[in-house]
Amino acid sequence: MTIEQYCSTRQRVEPLPSAFGAFESLCYAPFVSLFLDPLGHVRGCCRSLTHSLGSVREASLSSIWHGEATRAFRNRLRKGEFPSGCETCRYEVETKNFDDVFARKFDLFDVGSAEPEWPKLMFFALSNACNLECVQCCGEASSAIRKNRDRLPALPRAYDEAFFEELRLFLPHLTDAAFLGGEAFLARENFRIWEMMIQDGLQPSSFIITNGTIFDSRIERVLETLPASISVSLDGASKQTVESIRKNANFDLILKNVERFRQFTTKHGTRLVLSICVMPQNHHELADFLLLAEQLDCDVDVNAVYQPPAFSLSALSDEALRDVIAGWERRDAEMRRALDRNLGAWEHELDRARNWLEHRCHAIRPPDDLIRLP
Repeated sequence: MTIEQYCSTRQRVEPLPSAFGAFESLCYAPFVSLFLDPLGHVRGCCRSLTHSLGSVREASLSSIWHGEATRAFRNRLRKGEFPSGCETCRYEVETKNFDDVFARKFDLFDVGSAEPEWPKLMFFALSNACNLECVQCCGEASSAIRKNRDRLPALPRAYDEAFFEELRLFLPHLTDAAFLGGEAFLARENFRIWEMMIQDGLQPSSFIITNGTIFDSRIERVLETLPASISVSLDGASKQTVESIRKNANFDLILKNVERFRQFTTKHGTRLVLSICVMPQNHHELADFLLLAEQLDCDVDVNAVYQPPAFSLSALSDEALRDVIAGWERRDAEMRRALDRNLGAWEHELDRARNWLEHRCHAIRPPDDLIRLP
C-alpha cells in the first residue's frame, strides 16, 4: 500500500498543479525535464542515473525527447509503477520517507500534456571537470579523481557543435535550468550555454551547484546577467572536516566566495544555499552546519548519501545509527532555540534517521544500484 499512501500525500500539495487534473502519473519528471550527463546520456531526471533514454552521440535530442524509450518510461509511471532508473524514489516510498521522494518536486510544474512538445526544465551535467577529490565522489563526476585516484584517461567530450545548435531550439522553452558538476564553473560547456542564453535574451530561472573554490570575471558576468540561484557544497562546518572530505578545498576561501555569491543573489532576488552530504564522516557537524547557514542567512540542502556504503548513514549498524540519533537529540533543544529558517531541515534529518532505523525491522534496504546524489 505504500505507493497508494504516497500518492495520497501528493494530493495535499498546495496549490494543486494542473497536472493532477490533466492526467495521473507517479512522477512528472519525464514529462517536463531532461538530465544530460558527462557521457552524453539523456535521462529522465538528475536522480535517474541507472537508466538512459538515449545518447546524444547516437541520436538528436529531439528524437530522444519524443522517442519510444521516453514514451515507455512515461507510460510506466502513468501506470503507477517505478521503472528502472527510479530506484531512489522507490526506496523512499517503500520506507515511507515520503517527504524525501524527489518526484514530488515535479508536482509543482504545470504539466498539461502526456506528449509534451518541449521540456520545461533541463539538468546540465555535461562535464566532469572538477578541481576537488571528495571522498564520497567518483571519477565519473570528478576529473581530478579520474586522473589522480582512478589513474584513467580523461572522459571524451560528448557534446559537439550539432548538439549545441539543436539545444538552442530547446532553450527558449525552458522555465528552469540546473547546472551540476563536476564543478559547474569549470565546465566550458556550461559557459557555452550561458552565453547562448545571454545572446538570445533568455532568462530561465537557473540553479548552479558549485564547490565555491573559484570566482572570477567570467562567473561574475554570468551572475550579473542571468537570474541564478547558487548552491555551495560545503559538507561540514569546520576547516578540518571540510578539507578532509573535500580534498583540495580551502575552507577559508570558500567562505569568502560565499560572501561574493551573496552579493549577486541579494541583488537579483535569487537564493543562496549551502549544501551538505550527511555521512558518518561529518554527522557530528550537522548542527553546527545549520547554525553556520543561519548565521550567513542561507537556506540549506541536506542530502542523503547511499553509495558508497562507507559514506552512508543508512548503511551503519543499528547501534551506530542509534548513536548518531542520540548525538543529534542531545542538541535538539539548542537547535530549536537557535534555528529559524533552517529548523525544518534539522527536524527532517532527525525524522529521516529515525525512519531508517524503524524500517530495518522490515528488512528494507537501499538497493545495490542506488547512486550517490549528484
